[in-house]
Amino acid sequence: MEEVQLFFDDRHIRTVFSEDDGIYYLVMVDVIDALTDSARASDYWYRLKRREKAQSGVDLSTFCRQLKVEGSDKKSYMMECAAREGLFRIIQSIPSPKAEPFKRWLSETAVTYLDEKSNKRIHAFNKLKETQERFYERLEERGIGEQAFKRILGKGDEALFNGVDIRKKFGLNSDEDIDNFISLVILKGKDFATSITEFNMVSKSLNDELGIGDEHIDSNLDVRETLLRHGITPEELPKEEDIRQLNERKTNKNLKDSGNKKSIDGSEK
Repeated sequence: MEEVQLFFDDRHIRTVFSEDDGIYYLVMVDVIDALTDSARASDYWYRLKRREKAQSGVDLSTFCRQLKVEGSDKKSYMMECAAREGLFRIIQSIPSPKAEPFKRWLSETAVTYLDEKSNKRIHAFNKLKETQERFYERLEERGIGEQAFKRILGKGDEALFNGVDIRKKFGLNSDEDIDNFISLVILKGKDFATSITEFNMVSKSLNDELGIGDEHIDSNLDVRETLLRHGITPEELPKEEDIRQLNERKTNKNLKDSGNKKSIDGSEK
């Protein structure tokens, strides 16, 4: 599970992405804390569910999912989390003056942030693929083909992830591209490493697979060292949402927004 940090009224709300359905969920105790200022948000949430069940017969837990969330002690716990649609229903049961501002925040700020986060990954992924394509073209000029290109990139990944098989860790098939599932910072790191390798390949007049492969290993080791120095261990970062799903959702959203605009303009219903 990938966690995203959001804030409402200076209150921290953890947001977890579920790979099962491609949806972001907000941790309910964090939502309760933000809306009620309760000293014990978990107790408030428990009593709220009991009260709503007794008064209306509605079980608020049916609007939630149990997802793994990291606690303050850095351990993971199963917690009730709700997506945007479920949250709107749950908030109706919470007597809080912050309810309406929270709904506006949820519809605007939070969703925009999550969309921007996805868009940044898409942009970084596309940039990496452009850099890799340019690198491949330079290799072809030296008589180095596609299979050698893949081996060189593989050596770089092995150095960056300290020998950990990320494809196996993420449960991917042998023909799946790990770049579709890695985090924003790793996408940028791989892009930087590939650019360094390409530059040095030209400046050092490297023309064989072995020499270029060793250069790419060094480039990725340099990037790894920088990440480690800032507390980021590449192989420990979680699997992220498939870039292809992000692109599909972005395309669908753009089509929906375009359709809404046409309806508003009156040119199409």
